Amino acid sequence: MAKLVAVSCPKCGANVSIDPSRELATCNYCGTSSFVKTDRRPATPQVTHGYPVIQVPPSATSNRGVLIAVLVGAAFMVMFGSAFVVYLVISNAQAASVRVAQRASEAQPSFQNPLARAAPSDEFFKDASSIPKRLSAAIGTPLKGIEMEIYPDRVSLKAQDPKNPTHLDEYTYQAGEVSAPKPISMTGSDLRELGSKLFDVNAIDYGKVPFMVQDTLNAVQVEDGKVIYLFVEMGAKEPFIRVYVTSPRVSAAFAEYSFKGERRTVVK
Repeated sequence: MAKLVAVSCPKCGANVSIDPSRELATCNYCGTSSFVKTDRRPATPQVTHGYPVIQVPPSATSNRGVLIAVLVGAAFMVMFGSAFVVYLVISNAQAASVRVAQRASEAQPSFQNPLARAAPSDEFFKDASSIPKRLSAAIGTPLKGIEMEIYPDRVSLKAQDPKNPTHLDEYTYQAGEVSAPKPISMTGSDLRELGSKLFDVNAIDYGKVPFMVQDTLNAVQVEDGKVIYLFVEMGAKEPFIRVYVTSPRVSAAFAEYSFKGERRTVVK
């Protein structure tokens, strides 16, 4: 049986258990599929195909193997009476362990802690009216997207190029500016299915964003709950908006709304 590893979903921040031997993992909360990156499976644009990436930390057993090898070497040195050399070996091993731990920590993607990357400002949770105007002005119309995330301080949008419908790009709207397009690679099947996944970005009632944020907190009733972000995507029949909440006691809960701000479901 494969040993499962606990990680955080890159989309909703929920704690999920994954099989690191598999290339893709799906979150039980938001349904997002992510590429599983390990020390033997690097995440390159060619293999991820635009999937978000989950970083699996190095195996604890391999670290124990390194430590055992160092201790055996140290014991061998002691047998030959070289106490000073033993001291150097152990010191170097400890320094190497610290460096490995630091690099592993640095390699962790920022999305593993959604609350940490949100700025203190909750600009868009209070007034989201500028979102369609700025995005349309920068990208063009008709503005069709396959995925949008609204955070307190920024908006991320994966949208079809109005001038070239076969192109899909990612944009970030933050601090009053829309970033340059970041190309998203697609396979032939992705292109064929693109039309069924698109939604009209300008069809959302952005005036209801503050209401949905507060209504979700009231509906899920999570102790010390905080809204992480709003996630927009095309569903089986129509598009939806999910407002995700997390707290020290709950990994993820959400309420789902229509583009008009009508609440449909609550999951907690």
